[in-house]
Amino acid sequence: GGSAIALVDADAVHAVATAVADAYRREGFNPPAFLDAVPAAPAGRLA
Repeated sequence: GGSAIALVDADAVHAVATAVADAYRREGFNPPAFLDAVPAAPAGRLA
């Protein structure tokens, strides 16, 4: 198990995911899963 968070420019997401998946395959690991997310606005005061 485990997880990693990679902060990547939007135009590099595909290349980074491909590189990670290739590294997993070379090392004989199961394929990784990816979750693309877009950051939300920061927390702020409501009142």
